Amino acid sequence: MKTYTKKFSFVILVAFLFIVLSACQRDYYNKFVLTSAFQTTNTLEIFTKNPISKEELEIIKEEVNNILIGLDNIFNVQERYSEKLDSVLSKVSEKAGVEPVEVSEEVIFVLKKALEMSELSKVQFQNEEVALFDPTISPVWKTWDFPTNQYDHFDNILAVSEIEEIKEEIKEIINAGLVDYKKIKINEEDKTVYLEKEGMEIDLGAIAKGYAADKIKDYLVNRGYNSCIISVGGNILLVGDLFGKPFKIGIRTPYINWTNLRKDKKGKYINEAFGLIEVSDLSVVTSGTYERYIRDRSGNEYHHILHPATGLPINNNVVSITVITEESIMADGYSTTLFALGMEKGLEIVENTEGLETIWVIRNGKTFEIYLSSGLADSFSFNENVIEDGFVYKGVYNENAEN
Repeated sequence: MKTYTKKFSFVILVAFLFIVLSACQRDYYNKFVLTSAFQTTNTLEIFTKNPISKEELEIIKEEVNNILIGLDNIFNVQERYSEKLDSVLSKVSEKAGVEPVEVSEEVIFVLKKALEMSELSKVQFQNEEVALFDPTISPVWKTWDFPTNQYDHFDNILAVSEIEEIKEEIKEIINAGLVDYKKIKINEEDKTVYLEKEGMEIDLGAIAKGYAADKIKDYLVNRGYNSCIISVGGNILLVGDLFGKPFKIGIRTPYINWTNLRKDKKGKYINEAFGLIEVSDLSVVTSGTYERYIRDRSGNEYHHILHPATGLPINNNVVSITVITEESIMADGYSTTLFALGMEKGLEIVENTEGLETIWVIRNGKTFEIYLSSGLADSFSFNENVIEDGFVYKGVYNENAEN
C-alpha cells in the first residue's frame, strides 16, 4: 500500500477533487475562471512550454465561455434567480403530454447516452424493474428543492414536519407515473423528443456537465493545446499530461470541509484529500452524499441521489464514488449509475468494462472504508492523515475475501 503524508506543493480546490501540481513541472501556466454555466464553478488551466499571447488567451476564454453558455441554454433546467427558463430541455418538459419538441442532434446524442445509463442501472424493486438512473426524476428532485434546503453547516435545518410534507408530495408524483424513462420518446428521423405524460420533466444534469467538458477538450485539442485541466462543476477532464508526467489528482475526503479542517502541530491546515491518483488524458468525476444534502432537526440526512421508485435518497452505504475513464460524459453518467447500484454490483460492471476504474468510500458503522477497482492498484496513494478522521484504506476490493 502506497501512502503519503507530505503537504502538497500546489493545490487547486474544486467541488469534489484536488488537482495537485508540482511547480517545477510547468513552464507556463494560465488559469481561467469561466462563466458559471450550469450554475456551478467552471475553470480551465493550460500548461505550455512557451508563453501564450494576451490576444490568444482572450480568444480561448471567450470561445470556451461560448461553448458553456451555448450548452447551458440547451440543457439547463434549474431556475436562475426566478428567471423563466427558456432552454431546449425546459421546452420539452413544457410540452410533455402535448406534442414532440424539435431538438438538435446534440440533444439526442446526450439523451441517448443518458438512456444507456438507464438501461445499465436496471434492478428489481418490489417485483418491478426499475432504472436507478432516470432522467425523468426531475419533478421529485425539484420537490426536495436542494438549492434552497441544502444543509449549510449552520442553521439551514428543516423541521421533521417539513420533511414529511416533501415525502407526501413525492408519493403523489411517483403514483402519477411521472418518473419513468421509458416514457421518453426520441424520433431521430424528425429530430424530436416527446414526454408521454403531462407533468413529466426531463433533467440531464447528471451527464451534461461531462459532455460540456468533452466539447471544451475537443476545442482545445483542435487549437493545438495538449496539456490542460478542464473543470466543469468539479468534473475534471485532463487533456494530455504534464510535460511527460501524469497529473496528480487528490480525491476530497467526504464530510471534511472548511468548517472542520484539522491543523497540524505547527498550526497549518491538514490537506483534505484522502488519496492521490496519477492519471493522464482521462476524466475524473466524483458523486457523493456529502456535498449536497438536507438535514432535519432529528439529525437525519437526505442526500440528492434519489431512488426513482420511491423518490427518497438511495441508502446503500456508499458515501462517494470516483470514476476514472476517458470521456467525461461517461464518467459523469457512470458516477451516478454506479453509486446507485452499490459497490458490489457496480464493481461487476467496472471490472468487465475496459478503461473504467473506480474509487469507493463505504460507510461501515462509524468508519469509512476506501476500496479500489483492480486497475488502480499501482496508481493510488493513500493519505494517512485521514485515519484520524475515521477513514480506513482497504485496497482493491475482493468480494471473496475480507479486505
